[in-house]
Amino acid sequence: MSRDSQTRTEAPPTPSNVLLTASREGDHESAACSRLLGASRDRPRHVLGVTYGTAPSRWHAQVVGETAGSVADSAVISVGDLTRAAASGSDPDAGPPGVPSVRTIGEPTDLVGLGLELEDQLTAWEGSDAEAVVCLDSVTDLLAHVDAESARRFLNRLTEVVAASGARAHYHFDPANHDDRTVAAVRSVFETELDLREDGVGGPDGV
Repeated sequence: MSRDSQTRTEAPPTPSNVLLTASREGDHESAACSRLLGASRDRPRHVLGVTYGTAPSRWHAQVVGETAGSVADSAVISVGDLTRAAASGSDPDAGPPGVPSVRTIGEPTDLVGLGLELEDQLTAWEGSDAEAVVCLDSVTDLLAHVDAESARRFLNRLTEVVAASGARAHYHFDPANHDDRTVAAVRSVFETELDLREDGVGGPDGV
């Protein structure tokens, strides 16, 4: 698949998986994330965030807080040592104030455990009238802990799970942090990419 066919300024009506390409120094990423999570939609949503190094309560306030209104339920899978401190002395499934559920993956290299937690949460929401939407923040952080091929296999499996469950997901990625081979490996997983580094690219219509 050519690079031109992957990067689109206008996403298809209901893409299951979107690679959100942006510089971490830019200021458009947060707005695009909110829109991809359905901030402009009236349909009730279940929102799932996967975060690296960000406290679940902070991610929830910054991201879910921006999309509030039709959020039926939300959950965070927090990856890294930060989660151990946040969960100490409490039920690991009991989130901080305002966060209904927090699942923790203490070891960032545990892709099997992360995949199972993601699949379990999506399964828990099956049968609901609400739409499930997922934010993985970020692929760049994931690649700080595993090699490109392991990340590619994990993302390939995850995109299949998301599509099969009827959910939608987007994946934050900053290519400037990686070599060309790694960038190509990540892009090979996705048919839809929203590149915020291109002039004139706003939010994905219809997403």
